[in-house]
Amino acid sequence: MNYKQEIIPKFNEDDFKKFISQLDRNIISKKVLETFDKKQVKLYYNLGLIGSVEKVYGNGKCKYIQSFLPSSKYTYNDSTNIPESDYYFTHPSIDKSLISSNGINDFYDGFNIIGDGYPFYTKEKESKLLTDKQYYYPKVPGDRWGNISTTTIKLAIGKYYEEFYSSSKEEVIKLRNYTSESNAVLNCLGEARCLILLENNEKGIELIEQIHKGGIITSSDSVLKSELTTSTLKDFSKRLSKRLVVLGAYLYLNYSIEQIWAILTNVKLDNTSTLADSKYRYIIERYFICELKKNNSHNKEEIYNSISEHEKKMLNNWNSEFHGKLQTFESLKNEDIEILKEKLRK
Repeated sequence: MNYKQEIIPKFNEDDFKKFISQLDRNIISKKVLETFDKKQVKLYYNLGLIGSVEKVYGNGKCKYIQSFLPSSKYTYNDSTNIPESDYYFTHPSIDKSLISSNGINDFYDGFNIIGDGYPFYTKEKESKLLTDKQYYYPKVPGDRWGNISTTTIKLAIGKYYEEFYSSSKEEVIKLRNYTSESNAVLNCLGEARCLILLENNEKGIELIEQIHKGGIITSSDSVLKSELTTSTLKDFSKRLSKRLVVLGAYLYLNYSIEQIWAILTNVKLDNTSTLADSKYRYIIERYFICELKKNNSHNKEEIYNSISEHEKKMLNNWNSEFHGKLQTFESLKNEDIEILKEKLRK
């Protein structure tokens, strides 16, 4: 991990692996955390790898909010004490490490999506994940919410959303935490975009090719069948992850639709000067993005307003973290950071 090597040269990888091996979930109780080495826990907290619960008061009510320190603000001499909390969390960026060490069974908490600024629910009846489904529903093109209209989706897309966010099956609940891969891809695309903006096209394209080799974003989409099984909902979860990548790349990183199509289909970026209608429809149909119109470069606000509140929250959280991490990318110089932030806003 470049961040560890560049910012924390004394980071002990073996200690970190041992720490991971002792965790079986992405939520850690206060009692469990107290069994770990205090200096080690303090380091991981300051790195933003462990988060805590904050109480926020308003309108006579108390809400619980997840809080992580920004990793980009870490210095080796940091000594911020980890706050008192009944619950702690592992950052989604290390989910893959935890799952590879412990397996996916029962890893994800069933009633909370983990991330800085997200709410935390302590009881099943308090969880809006199973009750406030409208929070997760986007606007989709045409009548696709209630009708079948593409060759890759054999059931009305609304049926998939309804089952995906209302099912109480543990296997399906785990599938709702699909942002780790999409965030990893967006971080890589973000760094590549920065290099391209700094006219280092060769290095930027190399990073995009790394995504292609990994196969995460370029793997073919399975047909969403008419039967709503755990298997087909897993395919739907992958589709939602790619949808998030498309939205993040277009709305936040200012990739063109032509470039996004090339990234999805493993085509070199320099072969995308024009985009045929069939390729344009490819993105709209597979990822059901509303308000995406050809030859309209001013429709980003319309697209943003069409996505779900849940997607807005996830993308805004990712974008905030990405901007904080800009200074940790070894390929970028400090003097370029503010220039890049301004260019990415355009």
